[in-house]
Formats: sequence, C-alpha cells, structure tokens
Amino acid sequence: RRLLEATDRIDPGVLLDEVLRQAHEKFRAVIPCDRTGFALVDESGETLCTRWVKTAAPEARLGVGYSTPLHGSRLQQVMESGEPRIIHDLPAYLQKHPDSKSTPLLIAEGMRSSLTCPLAAAGKPIGFLFFSSMVADAYGAAHVDALRAISAQFAALIVKGRLYELVVRAQLDSERLLRNVLPGPIMKRLKAGEQTIADGIPAATVVFVDIVNFVKLSATMSPTAMVIVLNRIFSAFDALCEKYGVEKIKTIGDAYMLATGVPDPLRDHVSVAAKIALDMQELGKRLGTREDRSLRFRIGIHTGPVVAGVIGTRKFSYDLWGDTVNIASRMETMGAPGRIHV
Repeated sequence: RRLLEATDRIDPGVLLDEVLRQAHEKFRAVIPCDRTGFALVDESGETLCTRWVKTAAPEARLGVGYSTPLHGSRLQQVMESGEPRIIHDLPAYLQKHPDSKSTPLLIAEGMRSSLTCPLAAAGKPIGFLFFSSMVADAYGAAHVDALRAISAQFAALIVKGRLYELVVRAQLDSERLLRNVLPGPIMKRLKAGEQTIADGIPAATVVFVDIVNFVKLSATMSPTAMVIVLNRIFSAFDALCEKYGVEKIKTIGDAYMLATGVPDPLRDHVSVAAKIALDMQELGKRLGTREDRSLRFRIGIHTGPVVAGVIGTRKFSYDLWGDTVNIASRMETMGAPGRIHV
C-alpha cells in the first residue's frame, strides 16, 4: 500500500531525472536499502545504461554511469522472466560470476545483498530498478511481491518522463533554430502569439559589406572551394556581430548586411557600426593572407530611421526597409575597394 501511494505521488510531468529522484526518495522509505539505482534500455533495445544512481552516502552520484550490452547477459534473463531477482550474498555471487560488471562496484561500496526489479511498459522492456543493502539477506519474498505490484505503474511513469524529455528537447531545438534566424526579443514576441511584427525604429545604422571582384574570384574556384571561402568570411562576420551584440540581418549573394540599434535601441549604434566596419577591413587582410588571395571589402554605412519586421509564415525572415537601407546599399555600391563609405 505504501509503495503504491509513493508511486501515485511521483509527478510524471517532469523530466526523467526528477521522476527517478522522487522514486529514490519515496522507495527508500519503504524498502530497506543503502543504495538505489536505475538502468534503462537505450532506443536500440540492446544496451543498458545506468541513467541515474543515488546512494545514501554523501558522495551521491547522479547522471549516466556505465553502460553494458543487454543481449546475452544475466540481466536479459531477468528481463525476459519479468520477475524480480534477489542476490542474498553479493561476494558469493561474484565468485560464481566473476564476469559481472556491476557486482564489484556494489561490493566496493560495501553492499552485501541486492534486489533487482525488471521494468516493462506495454509489454516492452524499458530497464531495471535496483536496491542494494550493506546487510546480507536483506530482501525476501515480501519485497519481491511489493515491487511486482508497482513495477508496471512505475514503468509507465518512466515512459512519461522520457516523452516529456523528448518534448522539451524538441522545444529547445526549435528555439535554437528560431534564434539563428530571428533576434531574441522578436522570437519571444512570436512565441507570445503576436501575429504581425512591424516596428518603426527612429534611429539605426545599416552596414552593407561586399567582397570586391568575388565574381571573378569565384570563376577560378570549384563550387566547394567557393562555398568554403564564403563560409569562412561570413562566419567571421557573424562572430563580430556576436562580439558587439548586434544583429546580422541577411546575406545577399556575396554581400553581408547588418544593423545596429535594432530591434532594441542602442545609444551608440553609430560608433558600434563604425568599429565593426573597421574590424571587418582588418579581417579581410588576415583572411586574404590565409587564403593566399586578395580579399578586399567594400563597405557602406548609413544612419537613419528604418522599418523592421518579420515576413513569411513557413520560413521566417527578420528584415529592414526604408530609405536608410537603400542609401546604405548605395554607399557600398559607390564606395572604393578596401574603404568604408559613410
């Protein structure tokens, strides 16, 4: 009864480690043990991993421990039988089965007996629940019956914890992808349900960068080499944007566009844009030496009001519009190689 109540109180709407932590705290109050452990079968169904381990000692160990093949092991036999297994004397068991991986670890921690309960959900094996004691013969038939009664319910909790982890991981991946194409504040507004995002920004600085004679340069390179060079240049530009905390807007062919003062106002947006432009010119010299070819940039800068917003429904794009953008583009087009036109 107490085990069933303990299982009922475990919150399934949390990450798997928290499900296991709660199980450890609640089961220890009912089943005698100095150490509890959980080992779960991986997605292939062939490898067993100690996903979470907790001991009563101060040096509690959490996370992933050792992993071992399940196929052909004694634990597979326990899994196939579906019945909990008691080892009354761990040192004696190790003498009979010297190839055991887990038993020496238990003995090294002072354990003398153990109780292993296989877990299965919807007929599919998912792992094991382990109890160990520093006392020999600590477990009997009553403990086996108790674990047999709650094993299906606890296995269902583990499955829910795993599913919740997958949902959280997918959400984080989705946010990471969105963050790669949208500024953080804009992403939050989209997630909050804002349908149309369009902001009038009274003062921002737009920077356009173009690689001089890149069309001629690319004619001498293979497609792969051309993409590698562009990726190195634009990745270095991305790093500069991250360094100064400003937004890359987009790339257009071999041109790169960034803006300072968007989406959030920036008091010194002009000087920040100037610093980035100067750094880019220095970068061109260094990359040109590394690539063993002439790499010069033509940079144009203009300051003024812009309209900023998100367009698209399946592929989002954060972009800028207005005369400020057009003039910055013309500053770059009409500029001189290796110079910054303001």
